[in-house]
Amino acid sequence: MFVFIVIDFIALTPPNFLIAIIAIILSRQLMTQTALVLRNMAFLVQQKQKITALFFHDTQLDEQPHTADASVWHLLEDNTLASWIDYLKERLRPNTLDSDYDTNWVQTNVPNVMGIEVHWRLFGFSILIKVFEKNRTASATHETTLLLDRPNNIPAPPLLLAEKKDGFSYLVFDITGYRPAHLIPHLKAQKEITKQLLFTEPSPDMEKRYRRSRKMLWEKLDRSFFSRLNLIADDKQQSDLTTLRSNLTRVQETLRKHALQIHTSIPSPPGSGLFYRSHDERLVLAHWAHWKAEPQGSGWPVKSATDLEDLGELIKAGYTATNSKNVEATVTSCKIAACTNAMIREYEQQRYQSSFVFLRLLIELI
Repeated sequence: MFVFIVIDFIALTPPNFLIAIIAIILSRQLMTQTALVLRNMAFLVQQKQKITALFFHDTQLDEQPHTADASVWHLLEDNTLASWIDYLKERLRPNTLDSDYDTNWVQTNVPNVMGIEVHWRLFGFSILIKVFEKNRTASATHETTLLLDRPNNIPAPPLLLAEKKDGFSYLVFDITGYRPAHLIPHLKAQKEITKQLLFTEPSPDMEKRYRRSRKMLWEKLDRSFFSRLNLIADDKQQSDLTTLRSNLTRVQETLRKHALQIHTSIPSPPGSGLFYRSHDERLVLAHWAHWKAEPQGSGWPVKSATDLEDLGELIKAGYTATNSKNVEATVTSCKIAACTNAMIREYEQQRYQSSFVFLRLLIELI
């Protein structure tokens, strides 16, 4: 309409100027309302199943299935998996690997993460492909940050690739010579992995990047932590909270000055195919999406005072081997870090009574 009015003014007999202005305004409003109607109609079509279930009570409301290419599960389809492996062959060993390989799906026990092992028997070469759903891209990026830097003693298979394909983030590990260890009990696995990490410090650059994106352990002891526990604490627990408050600055300073270590939570075995044994029988993990850089001792699994004593012995053995001074002070700091981490972990998962148990252990240390 606007073009017609312009042509009318230039070459034909123009209408009254006021009428032309009103016509332009009305045409714009008409186009806006038309676009709005079309958007609303499209939305109603998308909600067709919900609307039908609302007005017709004999109709069941089911979630709409995802399209085939919206989930990592479509990678298990023969043609799709073959195309991925052909692509990876050229990325890993161009013009070397053939099409004679075996594949098997891996139970990861990690939501929205798919695992696929590929074995070239003739070449003696095996890989683990770990593909993240599109809503887990941040987890893939966090894991890649650690494994590309790869501090010493990280118990993980070598990382070969960390890229994106078809919108999915994926990591490829070299598992040649590794054997599955998926039946290991959870607590045993956590202790084995954490024991290997006790003296693994992040690099200065990694620490700097981590501090920019994550709260440090001592920063989590904030006002919200105390305010919620205050509401549910009994008299004895109130006394413990008061003691922690009065010593809070000292605890935070102890944690702040303590050496950092890398640690991670692990998938829940038995059954997770992300655990392997290396040729020297070390337990290694192929999932590091939840790694943290926190004061040494933080990652040690604590259930009771006995676990704290076990941690103390490991720290003593490690520092005695390097002839380090002030071992006892370091051991105490590690125990404080372990208790603080366990207390905050239980608090964040809303297991408040368990949080009070670790608070009591922490009070005994300070």
